Amino acid sequence: MEDMRDILTQYKSRMQFMQAHKFRNRVAIRQLRTKIQAVQEAQRDVLETYVINRSGWGSVLDKNSYTNYSKQVEMAYKMYDGLADYGSEVLPAVADIRVAFIAGEGVSIFSENKKKLDFLRAFLKHNCLGGSKLLAAALMGEIEGKVLFVLAPNKDKKNIDARLFSWWLNKYVVERDKANTEKILSIKYTPEDGTEPKDIPVDKSVYIKIGGSNYKDDKTTTKLGKCLTQCENASRAAFDLRKNTHVFGRIFPFWKTAGGADAKTINDAIKDKSFEIGDGYAGPAEMRLLEPSGAAGEALIKDLLVNLRFVASMTGVPIHWLAWPELMSNRATAENMLEVVSATTKKERLIWEESLLILFDRVCIMAVDAGIAMNEILEGTVDVKLPLISLAALQQLMDVWTPIWQADLISTFTMRNMLPGIDPAREDELIEEERKEKAKNSPFVNTTVGAIVDGAQEQGGQPGAQNGRGPGGQPPQGKPGGF
Repeated sequence: MEDMRDILTQYKSRMQFMQAHKFRNRVAIRQLRTKIQAVQEAQRDVLETYVINRSGWGSVLDKNSYTNYSKQVEMAYKMYDGLADYGSEVLPAVADIRVAFIAGEGVSIFSENKKKLDFLRAFLKHNCLGGSKLLAAALMGEIEGKVLFVLAPNKDKKNIDARLFSWWLNKYVVERDKANTEKILSIKYTPEDGTEPKDIPVDKSVYIKIGGSNYKDDKTTTKLGKCLTQCENASRAAFDLRKNTHVFGRIFPFWKTAGGADAKTINDAIKDKSFEIGDGYAGPAEMRLLEPSGAAGEALIKDLLVNLRFVASMTGVPIHWLAWPELMSNRATAENMLEVVSATTKKERLIWEESLLILFDRVCIMAVDAGIAMNEILEGTVDVKLPLISLAALQQLMDVWTPIWQADLISTFTMRNMLPGIDPAREDELIEEERKEKAKNSPFVNTTVGAIVDGAQEQGGQPGAQNGRGPGGQPPQGKPGGF
């Protein structure tokens, strides 16, 4: 490296000397400028990551750059919003795929208490928790590792408002009972104006802990936070490959001469006039255009793939979903991939289902206390499901679960709950309405009713005519299908 520094210093000194006569030395200045650029590129470490201020000669990123929870959340948000130097083309795709598998199919609820069910449906619709806000909450959980809903009665809308309260924006602190760490004593935050800390009532909020492994400090590290360095390195390798293309892919002319005199003649001609691609040549030498093999670029691609493999294994998003379909093995089927995605998102979906149950119970109590709803909504239980579905799962539903359902080993509600975008309770109501409508418009029923009326008219009101039968209870003559 020291030799490269000396060479670069010499080149810059010569450049400064030639600048005194720019026109006369224009060709030599152009050639020298190209050499300086090549030396500067050669001395740059293509594996160096400047976003963490690791710059210098020969420095190599060889450890996790984000071992602080706050820094993890900050960088994850920057990458997701495209504000980071590196990783903004990797992390958002992984995050959105995970969010789609966790909550993309919406929430399915059911309760035998129809009033409770109707109220909760209105609550979900009022807060968009059946769609966009549910996805926003799931994304917050993927980046921050925790989600806080702050609840407040809305008497104008006769419902309960559920507002997302971000840790990154408000830095709230959760205090737990030391004897029972699962019990939350208080939730506090300090407003931006620097006033005294404010309390968020525990009974008017729902705190959901998704990431992290302990309840001591609620530093809820996420799966995305654990592979930020790999997202950054993969992005850096792609940019390094692009930036070094002029080295890996540059071509240059070569003349093979019979002797030194011919070579000197050609070199002198090139020095007087810079050679450009497309220029003609005539002389006693064999001319070719040479180009580097590009093997150095292969090393960067391998580095990129290694980092993406770590991202895939940590998040459960298959690597070929990250625009590398050629890496999918022929033995990898859609069912196998779904099993991996289901396994890596199962914990989050279970936590969300359990937390939504707590949210619904708390909302019902608040609604009754605020006079928005009657006590009837407090009765009964609620079943909550976040279905995971795909084409492979639908095929599995038809091949495996349908025979089990037909054998009466599972309920129709459970079967419907596996379908995407289906509200089992609402479907039950719609099916019952359809049955009534079909019965009303059935040709068989219409024919029977017509036969009864016709039979009564023919019998002239005689006994038995009212049920479509003649004397002695026999069907009237000449009326097909009569009773």
